[in-house]
Amino acid sequence: MNLTSKVNIKVFPAKGGDAILISLNNYTILVDSGYPNTYKIIKKELEKSMYNKRLDMFIVTHIDNDHILGGIELLKDTGLNKQIKIDNILFNGYRQILGKKDLENSKDVDYKCKMMEISSIGEINLDEFEGESLDDIGYEEGKTFSELLKEKKCNINKGFPEGVFKKDSNSYNTINISNNSKIIIITPTKDKLINLIDKWRRYLRSEEIEEIPCKESEKAFENYILNSDSFAESLDNIGNNIFDIQGLAKKNISTKTTTTNESSIGFILIVDKKKYLFPGDAYADDILESLKDLLEKSVIKNMDFELLKVPHHGSKNNISDELLKNISCNNYIISTNGAHNHPDKETIAKIISYNNNCNIYFNYKLKLIDEINRAKNDVFKFNIFSADGNNNEILELNL
Repeated sequence: MNLTSKVNIKVFPAKGGDAILISLNNYTILVDSGYPNTYKIIKKELEKSMYNKRLDMFIVTHIDNDHILGGIELLKDTGLNKQIKIDNILFNGYRQILGKKDLENSKDVDYKCKMMEISSIGEINLDEFEGESLDDIGYEEGKTFSELLKEKKCNINKGFPEGVFKKDSNSYNTINISNNSKIIIITPTKDKLINLIDKWRRYLRSEEIEEIPCKESEKAFENYILNSDSFAESLDNIGNNIFDIQGLAKKNISTKTTTTNESSIGFILIVDKKKYLFPGDAYADDILESLKDLLEKSVIKNMDFELLKVPHHGSKNNISDELLKNISCNNYIISTNGAHNHPDKETIAKIISYNNNCNIYFNYKLKLIDEINRAKNDVFKFNIFSADGNNNEILELNL
């Protein structure tokens, strides 16, 4: 079966997060799910007859509030699950990284109490939401994504028994969709997933706790990782209303990494000869390393992309001159409502400087867009498109 080369992409208003629905004829992929209130919009879309009451694949790129909390609501919604079948969920959680199909409850009462304490401390970090109430994002205390995956008996990582990662060999992890379409996993490496477990174990050692792989550890791990990564984002977008493309593009950026973002599932969607790049919150160096490796091994013939979903909501910490000058791309998606001061001006300027006729798509009408548009001239002829995410409008592209 050959699928049409036209790909429909819907970017949901996910506040500072990601939630993207990709459709190729009757084959549908949901990439991340934003916050719980994002799920309400996703649900309305999935209930439309055009989706045939089915999600072929749900990719949870990494364990982060703005990517996974909506997915918890999706799995909790038994009404939706009775209607819509999810054929395969790609997710790197505790048991998936450890390669354990089953986990038992711990028989150590003291250990169980310690894990419950970690879970309760880590369940939600109000600082993540920058003044928004838990009602605004639709959060309610409850089960983790990992718990619900097991409870709902979901199909997890079909074809990936050791977790979803880029293989360090000639054989890349690939999902064949049809005769002319497939997905190639480009991040993370297995080492990056192990780093996530090591981070958890370092925390346990700091608390003088000896790890016991069990269900209680799985829940505590997920809640800990959800709220463990934090660093101050740039404030460069505040109090400066001049968008100097050339000046901003020349700025040297020092990459800041987090173990969680480094664990992002990044992939290339290939349909006919078109390639679409979805890197989650991965880092530019990791993305480029994989692309060069794919090119060297003739898995891909070039680095020409129809679309790039800009990593980490346009953060300058996840983009680089090397990545942008090595790829050729006309269309860029940035998913954010401006939370954490995303996107950074440097990111936008660098994108434009490497392709002055590019199209940049936002799922919110950010104030920054007016500044960017004022920088248009005879040299920089880029186009900006935006949806009204604050009124639940969905950004839609057909490429």
